[in-house]
Amino acid sequence: LKVTHSNSSAKEIRSWLSPPDSSRNHNEAHGKRQEDTCSWFLDGERFLRWLKNSGFIWINGK
Repeated sequence: LKVTHSNSSAKEIRSWLSPPDSSRNHNEAHGKRQEDTCSWFLDGERFLRWLKNSGFIWINGK
């Protein structure tokens, strides 16, 4: 009984520590988004100018 409990606890801890599945999270979020979400940004002059050049873009939310 102790071994089973120990194995179960170890499995729970590994599950808790494991990284999230970013692909699954992305697919779930993508399925929930509204059509044309962020089009104001993606079609904006500043973003398109950045897209043509190399470099970094820093986006932070509220």
